Amino acid sequence: MHLAAPTRRALGLTAVGAIAMSSTILSLGGVALAAPSYTVSGTGPSAPVPAGICSVEWTLSGGSGGAASDGAAGALAGHVKVTLPAAENDVFTLNPGSVGEDGVADASGAAGGTNGSGAGSTQGGAGGLDATVGGGGGGAASVVLKSGSVYLLAFGGDGAGANGSGGAGGGNENNYGGNWLVGSPEAAATASVPGPGSISGVGVECPPPAPLDAPAAPEDLWVVGRDGGLELSFAPGWFDEDAQSPVTGWQVSTDDGATYKPLTVTQDGDELVGTVSGLTNGTTYKVRVRATSAVGPGAATASIAAMAYKPIGAPTNVVAKAGPSSIVFTWDAPSTEGTFDLAGYIVGGEAMSADGTDGASGIACETAADVRRCVMVATPGWTHTFGVTPVDSAGNPGLHSEVVTISDVPASSVAKTLPKADGTLTSDAKDGKVVAGQKVTISGKDFLPGSTVELVVYSTPVKLGEVTVLSDGTFSAEVTLPKDMENGVHHLVATGVDVNGNVRNLVVEVTVSGGTAVLALTGFSALPYLGAGALALLAGGGLLVASRRRQAA
Repeated sequence: MHLAAPTRRALGLTAVGAIAMSSTILSLGGVALAAPSYTVSGTGPSAPVPAGICSVEWTLSGGSGGAASDGAAGALAGHVKVTLPAAENDVFTLNPGSVGEDGVADASGAAGGTNGSGAGSTQGGAGGLDATVGGGGGGAASVVLKSGSVYLLAFGGDGAGANGSGGAGGGNENNYGGNWLVGSPEAAATASVPGPGSISGVGVECPPPAPLDAPAAPEDLWVVGRDGGLELSFAPGWFDEDAQSPVTGWQVSTDDGATYKPLTVTQDGDELVGTVSGLTNGTTYKVRVRATSAVGPGAATASIAAMAYKPIGAPTNVVAKAGPSSIVFTWDAPSTEGTFDLAGYIVGGEAMSADGTDGASGIACETAADVRRCVMVATPGWTHTFGVTPVDSAGNPGLHSEVVTISDVPASSVAKTLPKADGTLTSDAKDGKVVAGQKVTISGKDFLPGSTVELVVYSTPVKLGEVTVLSDGTFSAEVTLPKDMENGVHHLVATGVDVNGNVRNLVVEVTVSGGTAVLALTGFSALPYLGAGALALLAGGGLLVASRRRQAA
């Protein structure tokens, strides 16, 4: 048997709060439900605001004032119509104000109206007595509470009565001022009809969300060829969750965007990497990548041209031999052919100081296909790690060789006795005559570009300085001869390495005048010198690198 529940009003419980659903629409595809509606009225707590409701249109009237004993009518109460924002699960407590009692002749104390909100200033004031005329009680304001605080009110009407004998209406004739309402909504305040106060509200559906955009184009697309395919890496484009549809997948085009197919990717740090297979070696493809989403595909990257090809195999038997401030690399040709013929080799890698605070990386040599030897400038005390990569006639890199590491590069040293000459050092000394303590300009050629040449004067060796060789293998430097040189025949010597990594000495004989002291036979002494500074990895035709300075740990 179905039992009807007692009415809430009869039990003195809560306000009527209803979430009403419109008629159900049935179809073969299932059941579709309309957006919920929301209404509140009566007294007490409302039902929670449901999802899909973003504001409530409120209508409030306060309780009117009571009449005086001489029949004068009490004042009308305030009336409010206002729409205020609402959030899901908001609960409001409704407290409509009652009317003030009518005055009694020859008596005071007609009771003011009440609303049950607990806010004293919103209750109606009691009527007084003017001579024999009893004033009416003030009507109570109608109050809506939210989280225990006054949220909205319509003031009560004043009771009738001369000379202030009518009770004051609750709310001080202020519908929603001061602390009674958060914010400044647009509202209409007009006089209400006589009688008790009332409160009602109607929910307003949330506006439909703005349509989301498709994802932005991926960034930093990088494409390299492989045997029968391409390898791709890229970063997702910028994403605004309030404006864009989330990415659901990725697509790739190899025909400049004419057609797309799914692309499977994996995460590699901040990048996504994927592979396109089934392509023809020797063919160049125009590659684009885009994201997919619930609203459709996003913008694509700019087109990047890349060729599928079979790479030439790795060079073998890579050997590195350290020499004075240099390293000589040799290797054997690859045994595996690629799509295109071998065009040459690139020797590249990195060098690092012993304490790890300085380093460089890049290309040491680029050679022709029939040249399998590379001489590079090296820094004594540093660790050098390099390998060899073949390059085909289309400019595609082949497979990289195993790397070799050299950390025992010796520094150039000054011989204790005059070394054997490999060529003649040029000087600006007229007829080979120089003066002790004066400057002389010397120059030479056929040294390893980027290497350092030591400048020394003999009989007993005295270092005059050092200079870095230019990209054409030449150098020129101005040095100052010691003031205490012994008069007579001496030799100026430039010592370095040639393009094959062999020690190279250039010598010129000079006759010194104006000196008196005999050179000490205690090795050599380092004097202040002019030149291009310490041995560097960055230089002319030597190791072409991008140097980086690190902060010490």
